[in-house]
Amino acid sequence: MIRLLIVFFGICYLGSAEVIAQTTSSRALSGTQRSDVEAKAHHSLQQATELIDHNQLDVALHLIGEVLEAATDLHSEKLYVKARMKQAIILNRKSKYEEADQIWQELLLKPIPEEDRIEIYLDKASVLNRRGLLDKGLEYAEKARSLIGSDTTSILMGRYYMQCASLEVNKNEYLPALEHLLQAKAIIPLDHRLYYGINHNISLIYENIQAYQEGLAISKENLEIARQRDYYRGELFAYFGIIHLYRQMDSIEQSKAACFAAIRLMEERQVSESGGYVYMVLGDLYTKGNQLDSAFYYLEKGLEISEHQQEKREMAQCQFALARAYFEKGNYTGAIELAEQALQYPTANRPEMIGAFLGRAYAKMGDFQKAYALMDSAATSKEEKKPLYETISRLLSHQIATEKEKEELIFNTRLEQQRNKVIQLAMIVVFVVLLFFFFLQSRNNRQLRKLNTLLEERNATLANFAYITSHDLKEPIRTVSSFSNLLEKKLESDGDRDEQKEFLGFIRKAAVTLYQIVESLGVFLDVNMGKVRRAQVDLKETFTVLEEKLAPYLQEHRAALTFQLPADRQKITFSRPMLELILEKLIQNGITHNKGPEPRVHVEVFSQKERTLFKVTDNGEGIDPKYFQKIFQPFQTLSNKSIVPSAGMGLSICKAILDNYDGNIWVESGVEKGSSFYFLI
Repeated sequence: MIRLLIVFFGICYLGSAEVIAQTTSSRALSGTQRSDVEAKAHHSLQQATELIDHNQLDVALHLIGEVLEAATDLHSEKLYVKARMKQAIILNRKSKYEEADQIWQELLLKPIPEEDRIEIYLDKASVLNRRGLLDKGLEYAEKARSLIGSDTTSILMGRYYMQCASLEVNKNEYLPALEHLLQAKAIIPLDHRLYYGINHNISLIYENIQAYQEGLAISKENLEIARQRDYYRGELFAYFGIIHLYRQMDSIEQSKAACFAAIRLMEERQVSESGGYVYMVLGDLYTKGNQLDSAFYYLEKGLEISEHQQEKREMAQCQFALARAYFEKGNYTGAIELAEQALQYPTANRPEMIGAFLGRAYAKMGDFQKAYALMDSAATSKEEKKPLYETISRLLSHQIATEKEKEELIFNTRLEQQRNKVIQLAMIVVFVVLLFFFFLQSRNNRQLRKLNTLLEERNATLANFAYITSHDLKEPIRTVSSFSNLLEKKLESDGDRDEQKEFLGFIRKAAVTLYQIVESLGVFLDVNMGKVRRAQVDLKETFTVLEEKLAPYLQEHRAALTFQLPADRQKITFSRPMLELILEKLIQNGITHNKGPEPRVHVEVFSQKERTLFKVTDNGEGIDPKYFQKIFQPFQTLSNKSIVPSAGMGLSICKAILDNYDGNIWVESGVEKGSSFYFLI
């Protein structure tokens, strides 16, 4: 029992210690760290807003998650509400309407500030409008208006007017929509991103009243603004306007080009809001061109996107466009069925247009009575709307004049500001020029130091070269002199003829060595002076020339030489004389220092992407790894020059050539294992 009590109190102590630690941590956050975390959270919230405008929704959602964590740590209800509101906007853009609505319902149950509540009501109204739930959307817009109260000049009031206009455009009520847009435009500043939305909606009205050129000008202006601000969603909606206006003007190719540009934008920037509309227009254009296979492909894809995104307006437009394609194909039953489905959402298409279409379809089916009734109703509806279009056109003409006056005033103000900045700009230009001058001077100094270093290295190389040359030239000369004296004495005493022949052999070998040294000196100096020339080199032809050139040498040493060339590497870009020289030196190196009875050298070529690898393998006695670096230095040889006639410069010449041609050379070998020399060019 006592043990149980001890364990119980121990657990209680540990639990209380953990609570104390958490409390201490929370208190620590309330100091300097708290202000840092809060500042970072607000910065992340601002970044998320910009990312939403650029349609980088996943990155924005990640940042919002970090802000929500910070809000929890800070116990900041205000920060939490702002982050959740942004989260709902992102989810709506991703067509996750139910998840967004759950967030809104949660926030509306909280005692949040009225401004946030108005924002939520307007966001809900916008989404409901896009989904075709117009009455519900109007209900939330009016809730927002009741909270705005008498503050009729705020940005929120401008948003309310815009939302009303959007609802009215979807109901084809253009006159009240125009009035609301003009009210919004009087409130929203020119540099505010909502100003873009106002222009977009005005272009829609232009489109619907057949003032196509005016609408096209506004849509192109919006496209340029959206591109400058990296506002991808705005860019897409500007394309929507351009596409439809070109379509109404029967500019088929321009409309198609705008459609494909919009599709590229949707794919590259992952913007898909109302994306079904683009495919609908593209399919309808192919229907008009009697390219029905392409038409059905784009129309069915547009309907699929609209159904997935639950956008009823676009769904109805795709259904009506598909109905027209079925009509052209001769499937009148399918055309009637789709057109009647489109009528379930009458604001997506003009009912009189669908009525006239159904009249034509029923006439094709032989039901002339029904066809006449539908076409008569459509004609009456069209006549009733003519006065409305004329009224709106007059109002828009007046609005254009007002906007021009406003733009001139803004231009003059900005011009005055620019004049005040001319002196500052001139000073900046002078400063930049001076910086550029100092940069050039610094760069020239660096190049000069680099050239001086290179010159010092060349001088050191030449000094070393002169010393080694004077030393190595003495040895064969002494040999020639000594054996000449001996031969002279022997001849005087008429000694052994065989011994005299042996002395003559020594003299000949020393002379050969001396000749090789002098010849190699010229090659080595040419290479080190940087004489680089490149051309196309036929490897098969080069190997043939080498075989012919080295035939006497191979015969003298009873040596075998073989080549292996891949089919995909018959030619390379290099210097043919230099390549022949490298291969000749490596082949002679493999034979000269080979003490075996049957020396063999094998040359193999490999493809290395854009470069070529050569491998020269011999069956000699091999090289100790400790000499791998030494053998590539001038006048270095592992054999006695008196015994093996060698200038000791063959490998150093190979290395110098490859250094100048941005290549490299190395060896793999071991004692009594033969050697493999590799060089890459």
